Amino acid sequence: MSAFASQPASASLSSPPGHGGFPLTGTPEQVAEGITALHEAGFRGSTLSFVDYVEEFPYFRDTVLPILEQRGIRIAAAAMKSAA
Repeated sequence: MSAFASQPASASLSSPPGHGGFPLTGTPEQVAEGITALHEAGFRGSTLSFVDYVEEFPYFRDTVLPILEQRGIRIAAAAMKSAA
């Protein structure tokens, strides 16, 4: 049985689940830890996606980004505006 049996054939051929992705799920602290691990591995940027961007991004912004700012991985938006 194919690992993609539950998907339409066209979907499994063009974009298998997880292809090129790195899932970050969990509590805000766990997600921040995953991003920190990527940073420590040498990544200097990334693209994030959300299942429901409108609902999920504000939570990410309000809970995960401050943790990354505290760790020095992300520059606070206010600091970026004042430097411009």
